[in-house]
Parts: sequence; structure tokens; C-alpha cells
Amino acid sequence: MLRIYLDPRNWFLPAQEKKRKLIEATLSGETLERALADLMDNETHRKYNHILIDKKYGKISSYEFDIKEAELTEELGSNETSKLAFTKLEIDLRHTKITQQQYEHRLADLNEEPYVSVLGIDFDKKNPSNGYFELDFNEHFVEYLANNGYEGIEPEEIVNEWFSDLCKNIVLEDMVDSNGNPKSYQTDSKEGQLVQRLKVNTNFSEYS
Repeated sequence: MLRIYLDPRNWFLPAQEKKRKLIEATLSGETLERALADLMDNETHRKYNHILIDKKYGKISSYEFDIKEAELTEELGSNETSKLAFTKLEIDLRHTKITQQQYEHRLADLNEEPYVSVLGIDFDKKNPSNGYFELDFNEHFVEYLANNGYEGIEPEEIVNEWFSDLCKNIVLEDMVDSNGNPKSYQTDSKEGQLVQRLKVNTNFSEYS
């Protein structure tokens, strides 16, 4: 350390540069890197260098680094509409923290768009006309249905009314041939099977 001050070349250096030379002469490894990062004037840049060091020395995972980087990028951004939530969602998908279906559901929520999807289908192996499938939907889909005339006290009731209409329309389409003539219809045939809601949870409905 004394050698730095005795060297005439260092006498007239800016204070920040003197600090840097002192740090480089006395520290090493992670401690050196963090001390140099702390010399940066911009706070966000300091934070970014520290998370780079955290990742380098195994203090955080790649997923945690991506999240922190996205947050810092947001700090450096303009006053435009925040993209942070979208970026985090993409990071979650990339790191398999969520499924593709969960990603699409949450993306629709962020975009305030209607979303509905079939989560799963099951059926009786002995009688394949008997079975059920499960729907996933968001509040924007419920609002969309309500704005188009579907009614109900609970969101599931509104979705159930829409789904019943959908099934009725599918059955009606199957009851006419390619020329538009009605087909014969027997209530004990597989075409006569009714679709019923079996179980309802928050934002989920099962039908059979």
C-alpha cells in the first residue's frame, strides 16, 4: 500500500482512480470484484455488477439472476408501460417454473384478454362415451361471457351456461347430414349422452 503512495505517477490521479489502485493492490478474488463494483457511480450498475458476482460465485441460481437482471433492467428503462411482469413470466417459462398452459393463462391475464382452455380429458375405457374434461378460464373470459348475455351469480355458473350452449350447438350440428336433413336420433345412443358438470373449483370446471 505504501508503494502506491510513494510512486510519483499516482500522486495526481483522481481520487476514484487512487481508490481503484489501492483496492487492486490490497484485495483479491470475490472481495476485490465487489470492492471495484462499489466504486461505480450509478447505483443500478453497482447492483448489476454485484448480481453478476453473485452468479459467478454460486450465491444465486441462474433463475434468480435472470429475475434480478429483469428488475434492474426495469430500473434503467424509460417511463413506458412496465414490461417487467411479462419478462418475469417468460423467465418462469424458460426455467420450467410454470407449464406452457400456466404461461398462456397468466399472459392472457397480463394482457387483460379472455382465456379458456381444456386442462384434461378422461373417459371410461369400457364405455368411451362416458367421461369428463376440465376447463381452465380467467376472469376476463367470464366478463366476456357476461357481456355477451350469459348470466350467473358465480363465475362457474356463467361458464357452465356457455359450455352447455356450446355442447348443444355441437349436438345440433351432428343431427343434420351434409344436405341439412335431420338424422335419426335415439336418446339411448351415444349421441343422446348428456354433458353434465361434475365438479367446480375456482376457475376450473369439470364436465362429463
